[in-house]
Formats: sequence, structure tokens, C-alpha cells
Amino acid sequence: MRDRTSHPPLSRRGDFLKIWGGQSVALLGFEISEMALPLLAILVLHAGASDLGLLNAARWLPFVLVSLWAGAWVERRRRIPVMIAADLGRAALLGVVVVLALAGVLNLPVLVAAVFLLGVMTVFFDVGHTTVLVSVVPREQLVEANGRLQASGSVAQVGGPGLGGLLVQWVTAPVTLLAQAGAFLVSAGFLSATRVEERVDPAPAGGPGAVAAVREGLAASFRDPLLRSLVGVGALFNMFSQWVVAMFPLFAVRDLGLSAGLMGLIVSVAAVGGLAGSMTVARLTARLGPGRVVVLSTAVASVPFVLVALTPERTELAVPWLIGAFAVAGYGWTVGGIMMTSLRQAHTPHGVLARVNATYRFLGSGLVAVGVFAGGLLGQATSLRVTLLAGAAGAMTAFAWSLVSPLRHLKEMPSQAQAVEEAR
Repeated sequence: MRDRTSHPPLSRRGDFLKIWGGQSVALLGFEISEMALPLLAILVLHAGASDLGLLNAARWLPFVLVSLWAGAWVERRRRIPVMIAADLGRAALLGVVVVLALAGVLNLPVLVAAVFLLGVMTVFFDVGHTTVLVSVVPREQLVEANGRLQASGSVAQVGGPGLGGLLVQWVTAPVTLLAQAGAFLVSAGFLSATRVEERVDPAPAGGPGAVAAVREGLAASFRDPLLRSLVGVGALFNMFSQWVVAMFPLFAVRDLGLSAGLMGLIVSVAAVGGLAGSMTVARLTARLGPGRVVVLSTAVASVPFVLVALTPERTELAVPWLIGAFAVAGYGWTVGGIMMTSLRQAHTPHGVLARVNATYRFLGSGLVAVGVFAGGLLGQATSLRVTLLAGAAGAMTAFAWSLVSPLRHLKEMPSQAQAVEEAR
């Protein structure tokens, strides 16, 4: 095992700092557009609830339809150029949407198509981003690097929606989207300045076609005991946590009578907890080991959902109760997310890393859609408290999965060599 002190700190790794800087700007722009896009549909196109549902479906559908194929395609190419192309394409597409809106010719079908295409390009960017990091920093620094990237995401989640709302109020929703377009251009600029020596394994002559390559990625994700454990924990938690998150606004407004401002404050606290998690995950890993961090963080992220379902009805009690629950949950799911991403990057053989990352994207997004839909059906048939309790119980199955998996015995970051040896 290499000595951690033999590597220069991340603050002296220019390529990582450029990627981190570009991503920080892009993530802030993304959170701004998260507010601006639905408000554009509502205020300019007079969209209703079903229209917003269609818009959200267009956002998630590319992750289900494209992820596996994107992983097989990105595997044989340099990732930085793919990410730059995705950034430029997204900036151009948002620019077209803004021009059409200002000209008064934008309609809902065009906006839905644009959101779908944005999602497709985001899939390619995300697969490239999670794969290229292993070429930028050594295995021993993956946890710290992912922690810094997640810290930027948490900061953006705290400030982005509020800034987006103010910008919509000041300069209208269409013009606000230019902030996201500009953020994509900044990200592309930072990426263009990197000098990463990417390792790309060329496709062997007579190698597998696209379908076979996708099957290999799926097989790699489920054949390896550690990767299979990470798939199970991540998929179960994503499915049921989003079940709870999707039902919470309705519960907060209808059952608890909370205002939109209070509800926004409560949800934002999860990002504050996430920021704390991203700042402490490296120290937790050094003290407890990566496996125990995943197990404990899954419990810390899941238990607060039970408290959400049991929220008292009195507002003066409900607000601090929910703030505490969301802060703890945000801390847990951020620590767990950073650790599981780092383990996947460190352990997966390089030749299938992009496909394994794409498989995680495919399963995570697909099960999110299932969880949100199932939660809505249960909420319609029963009460919202029962629905939230069911979602919380489901999230606890991710903790149970982690307890019976090899994760609880993992004391050090694994290596790709171990994965190759185990595959034999």
C-alpha cells in the first residue's frame, strides 16, 4: 500500500482544481435553473400540474434510456472532450430556449424536448465526470476529492434556489436560464485548460458490440461482491429516500399547514448537513474504515425519515423537529454518497469503469422513478403519514442490506488489482 504522504495535496493538483472550479460554477447554475425552468413553464407557458409532471418525466427519462449505452460509448474515448462537448451543447440548447421564449414562440412540447435533450447530454457528462476522476487523483485521495466536489454541490443547493427565485423576479425566468448557460461555458473553459493524461483502453479487434458491451457492464456490477453490495445499498436508498422527498411537500402543506417559505427552509437544511458531511467524510474514513462509514451513514440517513413521518402537528414543534431530521439525513446521505462513489472508482477495473458508473446511474434513476410513482399511488390510497412511514421503512432496507454485505468488513480502500484478482 502506497504511503498517503507521497502524493501532493489536492490544493497543488492543478487539473483537479480546474475540474473542481468548473463544476462548482456549473452546480450553482444548475440549482438556479432548477428554480427557473419550472417557473418558465408556469409563468410563461401557463403550465398545469400534468404539464409539470411531463416536464419532470422528460428530465429523468434520459437516465433510464441512455445511461447504459453512454457508458459503453464513453468507455473507449477520452472523457474530457466528451464533457466539454456536453457543456457546450447544453449551453447552446439553453440559449435557443431563451431566444424562443423572448420571441414569444416557445411552447410546451418544445420545452419538454429541450429538457429531454439536456438530460441526454447530462448523462454523457456525468458518466465522463465520475470516470475521469481516477485519472486526475490517486486512489488514496478519491474520498477527499469527491468530498470537495460534493461540498460545492451542497453550497449550491443552499444558495442556488433562493438566488434563482430572486433572478426570476428581477429579470424574468427566460433570462435567468442564461445563468445556467453561462455556467456551462465556464465549466467547458476550465475543462479545456486541463492537461489530464487519460488512460483509454482501445476496443479490441472483433471486440463486443454495443449490446454485448452493455451486458459486460451489467455483469461487472453484479458479479463482484463489493460492487453488488454498493448497487444494492445505493439503489434501495435512492428509491425510498426520493419516495419520502417527493411526498414531503404535500405532507408539509396539507397535513402540517406549513408555508412555502418554511418548507424551503427545512429542505435547504439538508444541504447544510450535506456540507458538514463532505467536510468530515475523509476523517471518518481514516478512523472507521470505508465499509463502516457506508453502513453507519446509511443508518444515519434512513432513521430521520421515520421522524419526518412522526412530525407533530403543532407548527412551533414541527419546524425545529423537521429541521433537525433533514439536517441529520442530509449529513448521512452525503457521507454515504461520497464513500460509495469513491469505493466504486477505486475498486472497479479501469476497462469497465464507465460502464459500471453508467449502470449505477441507470439503476438509481430508474428506481427513483419507480419510488416516486409508488409513493404517489400509496399516498392516494392511504394517508400521507402512512406513505412516509412506508418510505422510511423502505430506506431502512438499504441499511439492512449493508449489514449483511461485505462492506461491514472493509477496513481499507480497495484497489482495481483486487477486483481483477477476485474476478478470476
